[in-house]
Amino acid sequence: MATKEVLSEQVDFPIVKNCNNIVATGFDSSLDLLINNVNQLFPYIQSGDLGEIASAFGEDWDIKEDNSIVYATPKKLDPEILIDHCSTGSLLISVRVYALVKDIPWTLGLFVDDELRAHIEFNKSDSALLVASVSNSISPNSLRFSATGNAVDYFNISHLSIVQF
Repeated sequence: MATKEVLSEQVDFPIVKNCNNIVATGFDSSLDLLINNVNQLFPYIQSGDLGEIASAFGEDWDIKEDNSIVYATPKKLDPEILIDHCSTGSLLISVRVYALVKDIPWTLGLFVDDELRAHIEFNKSDSALLVASVSNSISPNSLRFSATGNAVDYFNISHLSIVQF
């Protein structure tokens, strides 16, 4: 992962917020229509009902709230989320992950139906965004998070968006 520090004065792009004003992104405002449309297949983690969120994540995940922040922590290695949608179509998936790294860097992969769609290497404790797209998705889809490396310490998810278009 490469990062570049820039001053906020150097960046000139519109700020778009989702319908519940939780997440701000630096994309064109037309993308806001896609992100906030009725085709969202997953409940908003930071503003949804905890029972609904727990049900959507499934039994592989523990849903917690700490200082008004809701996050999902895996209960087992290679946890999965089953996404059951009503039709064939393309999916846009974005996941905000926080990873703890104590000593040895490790990689987190996002698999959709056992195909690696996105991955990121964590060299230090950090938050990152995994983004994947799937063309002609046929329901149901399995999202699996697989960590590799000698010392996988910990990760959690604070945002998961799955949009069908």
